[in-house]
Amino acid sequence: NPKANPKANPKANPKPRAEPRPESSPKPSPREALPLRQLSVDQVAAWWGALGFASNLNLGVKVQEMGIDGVMLDDSSFCDADLVEIGVKIRMHRKRLFDTVIAARREGVILPLGSRVRVRVDPYPNPRPDPG
Repeated sequence: NPKANPKANPKANPKPRAEPRPESSPKPSPREALPLRQLSVDQVAAWWGALGFASNLNLGVKVQEMGIDGVMLDDSSFCDADLVEIGVKIRMHRKRLFDTVIAARREGVILPLGSRVRVRVDPYPNPRPDPG
């Protein structure tokens, strides 16, 4: 009787098929980038602080005083003169900050650990209409 002896009938006891291994892929970052225009004033201060400028230039206080948020930084009219007004006197510091803002417009911002994440939803996702 071939069914009584599994070795006599190899089809009676098939080997389990090995599951294909998934290709190893990089693990996603636990923190995702936020769109620049969603950053609050506190988040802009924390972000610039993580770049190493806040303590040297007192940017955290200036960002708070001037109410600089992500919408202001995402505005296409934001320029080098705005950084001068904030108090960034060294041209290379302005260049570094401005380049970082430009990159954040494309890629978003990953906030430093420990920063308060309060995402503000902009009621005007597109440029605001001219009141005139």
